[in-house]
Amino acid sequence: MTTDRRPHCDPHAVRLWAVPLLTRANAAGPIPPAGSRTWCALDNTDPRKAAAVVLAAITRLQENTPAAISARLAAQLDEIERICKERARSASHDMSAAQAWGSAIGPTYRELARRRLLTSTLPCGHTGCTAVVEFVHPLPDELAARLPDVSSVRCPQHLHPAVSEPLAFNASTPLAVAA
Repeated sequence: MTTDRRPHCDPHAVRLWAVPLLTRANAAGPIPPAGSRTWCALDNTDPRKAAAVVLAAITRLQENTPAAISARLAAQLDEIERICKERARSASHDMSAAQAWGSAIGPTYRELARRRLLTSTLPCGHTGCTAVVEFVHPLPDELAARLPDVSSVRCPQHLHPAVSEPLAFNASTPLAVAA
């Protein structure tokens, strides 16, 4: 059997018990807060002095009920969650402002379409051939010339026998299918 360190107190029961005392005190005048200068100035036999202490005790009991504690905790957790969301939103706005989003998601459709129309004139990759091939790819001429391996670029004479047309990256160029 476990013993409860803080037994459940019923503020309503205390309030019912205190009704006659509070009624007499209210008849004598306004009840000052316990410990205030007005309360200290009251005579010790004045029912308002005892009533102020009883009201403070009832308030304290009410604040320590499981429902009141739960409500305070829920309010604190809600405030923490609100602050965390606000900080995360602020941080994401700061990161978005610092990021150059124009290029972060890749090239635009217009840029891709422009790249598909780029052609370079490269020499045939077959040894000893001096023919020049128009090669369609996404690189401008100055970058295409710096490609490390252009041996796959072939003129029509040196294409694989199954391929009747040069291969290109351009989607508008039909590709031959090997038979």
